[in-house]
Amino acid sequence: MACTWVQDMIQVDTERHQRLIYLRNEANDLRTKERQLCLQLAQVRELLGCVCSEEAEIANLSAPISSLPNEILGEIFRYMKDSYRVDNIPDVVVVSHVTRRWRNVAISNPSLWDTIRVNASYPSMDLPIAFIIRSRPYTLDITLAVPDDAPMASLSMVSTLVPHFGHIRRLAIEADDNEHVVRQLVESLVDFRAPSLERLEISLELGNSQDSFLWGEGVHIFPSCAPLLSSVALKGISLQCCKPPLGAITHLSLDSDGDGTMLMPYDYFCDALSACSSLIWLELRGRLFAFTPSNTAIRIEIPSLICFAVGYPIYYRQDYYIRSIFETISAPALRTLSLNYMYRRTLQVAVDFVQSHQLYPMLEHLRLEEPAVECITADFIRATASVTHLTLVYVGGIPRKMAPLAPLLLHKYSPTPADALWPRLHTLTVFVFDGAFIRDLITIRIAIGAPLVTLRIESGSYDALRPEQIEWCRARVKVERVDFEYL
Repeated sequence: MACTWVQDMIQVDTERHQRLIYLRNEANDLRTKERQLCLQLAQVRELLGCVCSEEAEIANLSAPISSLPNEILGEIFRYMKDSYRVDNIPDVVVVSHVTRRWRNVAISNPSLWDTIRVNASYPSMDLPIAFIIRSRPYTLDITLAVPDDAPMASLSMVSTLVPHFGHIRRLAIEADDNEHVVRQLVESLVDFRAPSLERLEISLELGNSQDSFLWGEGVHIFPSCAPLLSSVALKGISLQCCKPPLGAITHLSLDSDGDGTMLMPYDYFCDALSACSSLIWLELRGRLFAFTPSNTAIRIEIPSLICFAVGYPIYYRQDYYIRSIFETISAPALRTLSLNYMYRRTLQVAVDFVQSHQLYPMLEHLRLEEPAVECITADFIRATASVTHLTLVYVGGIPRKMAPLAPLLLHKYSPTPADALWPRLHTLTVFVFDGAFIRDLITIRIAIGAPLVTLRIESGSYDALRPEQIEWCRARVKVERVDFEYL
């Protein structure tokens, strides 16, 4: 029995061994076939990719847009320079990946790549560097975005940009409430040479007040070389904190961002204005310098100033401050005056001062933001008789808001051309279209022999008008549609 059992086991082992050899050989054969099939599949896929690529290229060439010359296509792409997808990828990058031709057109147009946005929260500089390389030899428009969570280590991006500072024409720092990083960025500009820099913009969205201890003594940025710097716009940061060169400045905008920005000494403010010997455009928003009722205003004449905008938040009630601005700034050649949103009583002080002193004998364009339209009187209109263009920016109930402008309609029953208020007025720009007021104004101006020539309407209001409203206006004046930023 035992011998038979052993013989059976030996036979079973022999069969298993033979089966194992067979299976191994079979597996090797199948693996060989698998490799051959994978190689064939790779070849088929490669061939399929080539066929599909050629098919897509021929299909793209058959599309109407493919008939456009490269120059026209490049112009179309140029409209995408400042637009971004939700993932912050610039649209100009997206279009450069659509077809081979589009990519060639995009990359061969340096002007498409001269606008660069760098986010301090993103560690990679690959995309900005690609823009810098592709933009040559154009000068650069660079925006440094500093979110709340941007770490101090993100300042390394500045060192990447240093070799290219000589080619920057506009530098903008847009920061959330992150003063520490902005402070370091400002300090990093001290030793840089920026021979091509034309515009400097720093916007700090303050959560609280500007930290006077952090900023301490202000620093002079670009002290050695920024000969072309002509435009400076600061929001949420005092002019005294960064002290840019002002000798060639033609455009200056200062915004206190509510009540958060550190106040400049009044003497420093006056010295800064005096240094801007070529200033033609000045915008002041909020409270920017320290001034008390006991202070005496210093008269600064700016002969080149032709555009002056003043804004004053509604929660300020220091009327002497707004008066000090108009007492300080003398602009005998002023052409445009913009009275922006401010507390009504304070605004009335500005209107009364302009009226009583007849400050601007050459004024042509008067721009009034709500509630400035509520403070206009016939006496003010007579004091600014040189006005040819009136812009009204208001959003509330028009009949009530427009009541102070009723003097413009006083000639309804006894038109006297010699007494026409704003006799030179020929252009009216409105944010909201009030049919009754505008129809009366156009009709009466025609009746008194001082007709309006042009009516400009904000694009949103224009698009909401009924066809008969537009046609009535067009039959009497030239009607233009204008975007809000150009009001």
